[in-house]
Amino acid sequence: MRRRALQRLRVLDQAVLRLASLEARRKVWAWHHPGIVYATVASLSLIAVSGRIESAGAINRAVAVWGEPVVTLVATDDIAIGDDFTGRWQKRSLPAPAVPGAAIVDAGRLEGARSTSRATAGSVITEAHLSTSVPIPEGWLGVPVPRRGMRAGSGDPVTVALDGRLVAD
Repeated sequence: MRRRALQRLRVLDQAVLRLASLEARRKVWAWHHPGIVYATVASLSLIAVSGRIESAGAINRAVAVWGEPVVTLVATDDIAIGDDFTGRWQKRSLPAPAVPGAAIVDAGRLEGARSTSRATAGSVITEAHLSTSVPIPEGWLGVPVPRRGMRAGSGDPVTVALDGRLVAD
């Protein structure tokens, strides 16, 4: 058993010496033939640069097809009707054909605004999603009412009470 272990150690030792001598021969060859080494490095560099140039060309072709990107506001999570937009959006650059015509691009428009329609995460926020005020005809009085659970529509009869007193019927 000991003899076998010694033979295995000798074989392993010889393999290590062979690898070391191959490494030494490779280094000597590279030292004596630097032109080939330089040509290989230059070829690999040219391949990398040509790939980079091709990538830049692909970007230019995509811009030509899709147009310049448009910065717009996108919902970061689901927004229900009546919810506030505060902290629930982010600016995102999208291709022009992917942005609706009524998209909101000014973040100041979302200050104090409430959602008038549901917006899912990742959707572009449009005029249809926002409401800061509602136009009220001249001579009318407007009262903000939550829309959840409400089944009234335009022209429906309404009874108005204020502080427990009937104001209009």
